[in-house]
Amino acid sequence: MAIQPANAEEVRIQTARRCKTAPLREELFKLQPGQALSVSYYDSITGEGYRKSTIAHVAGVISRLRHPIHLTVRRSREGTGCYIVCSVLDG
Repeated sequence: MAIQPANAEEVRIQTARRCKTAPLREELFKLQPGQALSVSYYDSITGEGYRKSTIAHVAGVISRLRHPIHLTVRRSREGTGCYIVCSVLDG
């Protein structure tokens, strides 16, 4: 049968996995105003880093959750990553 009833607790245990952005989210939640975090862009050779759109999305979501604390994404000069700067919104 294509559709079968399942126990919600069993589903949670069987599908539980750590998401790829969890380390980024955890570090962004720890940031305090005046601090910054350096994040590498995704490198297909090593498999390390995050896509630019993923970084921007996660930073934006966390900014909304932590209002009035604001996260700004700034590209590094080398172009291999970015900085996420934590500040307090004025006003």
